[in-house]
Amino acid sequence: SILIFLAFSQSGKMVKILKVHSGGLLESRKGKIITFLGITPPSKIMDGDMADTAAAFLKSLLQGRMIQPTHDEGGEKRDAAGNLLAYIEFLCDTCEGAKLEGIKNRIEFSAPLINVQNLLLKMGFARVNTGQSFKKKSYYMFLEKKAKKAGLGIWKTSRPK
Repeated sequence: SILIFLAFSQSGKMVKILKVHSGGLLESRKGKIITFLGITPPSKIMDGDMADTAAAFLKSLLQGRMIQPTHDEGGEKRDAAGNLLAYIEFLCDTCEGAKLEGIKNRIEFSAPLINVQNLLLKMGFARVNTGQSFKKKSYYMFLEKKAKKAGLGIWKTSRPK
């Protein structure tokens, strides 16, 4: 039988993440370095131990997992170091709606795609990179503001009203 992976969003090339490096750099199985478009992960200098907490969370979330990197149309494609800039999504096999079913002579697995930037911003594990141009900037600013107001993650000690 054949196993087919489907996603609930646009289809794109899936990439396996071999290693999650510090600073939010993702290394694919083929050695390409991918980094997050639109966000900056916490740093040890600015955020202390929260940088380690966020890095551990990111590693547990993405290392060894298949992701779908998507470029922003009209946005930047590479960072200053030449790494690929992308929105990062992963198949959430434990989310509501994930299913495995047999259809004729094949097995199909479908699951929703989760945007990692959205997740990190909501948890307070990232800042919006205001120096980049990208379409989701206003939405990312909204998510960051909500995390700040709730005092989550890196915003734990600074709670703007």
